[in-house]
Amino acid sequence: MTKCWLLLKIQLLGFFNINRLFHSHDKKEKRRSIALGALMLFVLFVMIGYSTAIAIGFAYIGMADMLPLFILLVCAAITLFFTFLKSIGVLFGFRDYDMIMSLPVKVSTVVFSRLLSVYAVNFLISGIIMLPSLIVFGITCRVSLSVWCMLILSLFLASLLPMIIAMIAGAVITAISVRFRYKNLLIIVFSTAATLAILIGPFAIPQEEGALTELIASAKQSIYRVYPIAKLYTNALVSNDWGSFAQFALISIGTGIVFVLLLAAFYKKINSALFSVHSKSNYRLGTLKTSTPFMALYKKELHRFVSSPIYVMNTCIGMILLLVVSVALQFINFDQIGNMMGFPDIVTWAKPFAPCIVALFAAISSSTSSSISLEGKCRWIMCSAPVPANVIFKAKIAVNLSYLIPSVLISSALLAISLQTDVIETIALFIIPLLFSVFISVIGLAFNLKFPKYDWTTEELVVKQSLPPLATMGTGFILVLLLFIANFLLSAIPGLALFVEVILFTGVIFAIYRKLGKQKLYV
Repeated sequence: MTKCWLLLKIQLLGFFNINRLFHSHDKKEKRRSIALGALMLFVLFVMIGYSTAIAIGFAYIGMADMLPLFILLVCAAITLFFTFLKSIGVLFGFRDYDMIMSLPVKVSTVVFSRLLSVYAVNFLISGIIMLPSLIVFGITCRVSLSVWCMLILSLFLASLLPMIIAMIAGAVITAISVRFRYKNLLIIVFSTAATLAILIGPFAIPQEEGALTELIASAKQSIYRVYPIAKLYTNALVSNDWGSFAQFALISIGTGIVFVLLLAAFYKKINSALFSVHSKSNYRLGTLKTSTPFMALYKKELHRFVSSPIYVMNTCIGMILLLVVSVALQFINFDQIGNMMGFPDIVTWAKPFAPCIVALFAAISSSTSSSISLEGKCRWIMCSAPVPANVIFKAKIAVNLSYLIPSVLISSALLAISLQTDVIETIALFIIPLLFSVFISVIGLAFNLKFPKYDWTTEELVVKQSLPPLATMGTGFILVLLLFIANFLLSAIPGLALFVEVILFTGVIFAIYRKLGKQKLYV
C-alpha cells in the first residue's frame, strides 16, 4: 500500500503544477502556478453557484425529493464523459510507462494508483456538484441523522461506478484498436462514438405523453431500467433504507476491485501493443515530393494532431457536439415547445443569440492552446527549423481552423434553416462564429507561447490541466457572454450589432496576430 501511495502522490503533485509551486525557485513559474490555482478556484465557485441555484430551484417547485436522483445522474454523466476522455492518456500510452513498469511494484499496484488519481479528480468534481444539492435536499426534506450519514458517504461513492464503466469502455476500445495498423485513428473513431453515446443517451430515453407528474414517473422508471443503481441510491436517501445503500456501496466498490484485477492481467500486453510501430515489409522507394515550408509544417502538425487520441477528443468534441445539436434541431418543433413553456415567441427570441451558441462550442475547441507544449522534448526541431517562427505559428493555426471552419459553416447553415433567419441574422450566424474561430485559434497560441509546459509525462497534463487551455476557454466564455449582452442590448438594431462585433473582432485578431509575428522561439 505504501508503494501505491507513493505512485499516487507523484501523480497528484504533477497535477496543475503543484510540485513546481512548492519546489521551484523560479518566480515566474510560481506566478504561473498561482494564476492557474486562482483560475481553478474561480471555476470551482462558479460550479458551486450553479449547483446551489439548481437545487434551490428544485426545492422551490416542490421537487426536492427528486434531487438525489437528478444529482446522481448529473454526477454520473460528467464522470463518464471526463473519465472516458482521460482513460487513454492516464491508463494507457503515458510517456513514462517504461520507467513506471521498471519499478519493483506489482502491475495491479500501478493500475490501482492510476485509478486512484482519476478518482481523486472525479471526487473533487462530484463533491462540488453534489454537496450543495444534497445539503438543500437534507434541509428541505428535514432528513434524519441516519440519512445525513448516507449523504456524506455517497459523496465518496457516487462517481466510482461511472468511472469504472468509462475506464472499461476505454480499455476495451484500446484493446481492440491496438490490433490494427491505424490504431490511433480507430481509437479516435470508437472514442467519439462512445462519447456521443454517453452524451446523447439520456435524451434517447422514451417518454410518454401526459401530465407533468406522469412524465416524471415515466422518466424515473426509464432511468432505473438504464441505470439500476440509481434506484438503490434514491430508495436509500428518500426512505432511509440502509439495506439499499449497502447494495449501492458494494456494487460500486466491488466493480472497482474486479476491474483492477482483470486489467492487471492484460495491462502490459495492451500498452506494449499501443507503443508498437507497424511497418510494411514490401516498402519501395518512390518519387520524393516537395512542398512549401508552410505546407510541410501543416502536414506535420496535422499528423501530430491525429496521432494523439486524447488531443483530438479534447479539442474536437465541441464541434462534433455542435454538429449533432444542429442536425437534431432540424427535427424539433419550436412552436410546440414554445407553447408548452408559455413562450410562443421562443424562435424570435433565440435568433439573435444563435451566433453566440455556435461561438460557445468553438470556445472549447482550440488545439493551438496546447500545440506548442506538445512539442515536448522534440521542441528543438521546431526551434532549429530553417523557417521564420510565424510560418510555424500559421501551420498550427491552420490545423485548428481545418476542423473549426467546416463545422461552423455546416452548423450555421443548418441553424439558419431550422430557425428561419432573415438576411442580417443569417450573415451574423456565419460571420461571427467564423471570426470567433480565428480569434480562439490565435489567442490559444498566444497563451501557449506565454505559458509553455514541456516537461509533461502524459498528454492529458498539457491538453486539459495546464494554464493555456484553461485560460483560452475562460477567455472564450467571457467573450461569448459579452456577445450575449451586446446582442441583447442591440437586438432592436441587428445590423448595428453585427457591424460593431465584426469591427471589434477584426481589430483584436489583427492585434494578437501582429504580436505573434514578432514572437521568437527558444529551446
